[in-house]
Amino acid sequence: MSQKEIVVVAEKRELDSNINMYSNELDFSSREITEYILASLEKLNYKTACYETPKQFLEHISRHRNSIVFTNQWGGYHSRNKRSLLAAVCEAYQLTYIGADAYVQALCQDKYLTKSYLKDYLFSIPKAVQASCVKELDDWEKITYYPCIIKPNDEGCSVGISSSSIVSDFQAAKRAGTELLKHYQPVLAEEFIQGREISVCCAGTADHIDIAEAVELYIDGKPLDKNIWGYETKIVDSVSVSKKAVTDEIPVWIIREGKRLFSSLGKVDFMRIDGRLYKDKFYVIELSPDCSLHPSCFMATAFYNAGYTYTQMLERLISYEC
Repeated sequence: MSQKEIVVVAEKRELDSNINMYSNELDFSSREITEYILASLEKLNYKTACYETPKQFLEHISRHRNSIVFTNQWGGYHSRNKRSLLAAVCEAYQLTYIGADAYVQALCQDKYLTKSYLKDYLFSIPKAVQASCVKELDDWEKITYYPCIIKPNDEGCSVGISSSSIVSDFQAAKRAGTELLKHYQPVLAEEFIQGREISVCCAGTADHIDIAEAVELYIDGKPLDKNIWGYETKIVDSVSVSKKAVTDEIPVWIIREGKRLFSSLGKVDFMRIDGRLYKDKFYVIELSPDCSLHPSCFMATAFYNAGYTYTQMLERLISYEC
């Protein structure tokens, strides 16, 4: 029976009527998820501590020299550095932590930079053009791959993305880009890929991967195909969201390449490779080492398919650092 203390740094978000597609809170951990993780850890006889910000954690860090820190559930306010902060703090203080290191977090938060890293793999990569100011949007007139989706380069959890983010011509792209630049810089005009929305979920170490499963997203019992999982679907609309393990339905090479990618990154512990499967090509949209640990999330679904319970999943993640 372990008495090791586990520190969880994560918000306890409560949604209200002021939430919109640009709200930082969309990327926050909810009260439900954070408290579920804490309760599950306590069932495993771990002592727990929870801080809602890195600042709060730093104020008490001297108490946690021998603790293990979950670093990837904190969402944070808009900053291209936010995903790297907790991992960097833990390394600076020589603390044991669960989650990707600062390098991996920074790489994966930058969607445009991630595309360069992925060129060494067999995955397909959606075309994209970046803009950091309104003047640079004029270069989007050269885009030839409509429809495309206009989205922030450095955000996750569908922050800044809605059904209106898909555009079919330059003028619509420029309008959407101009509006988005008021909230985030830089922004991307990325080739929109239709098809099945699938995440390759990996967990383990660089030397040994325990979990490598493909999990598909369904909305109202149907694959996404030409739709997106944006702000409306996640927050506004009353829809049924489900995930299903589909590892046996996809080409074997996708899992193999996912494992090769995971191993190449070094300290990751667990990560989603999010993409679209279309005509036997797997287009990687983004890498998500900051993935949710909600009991019905992609990663949990992958663990369930491999025979784990939720608490066994947490125990396995902790074991990577023990």
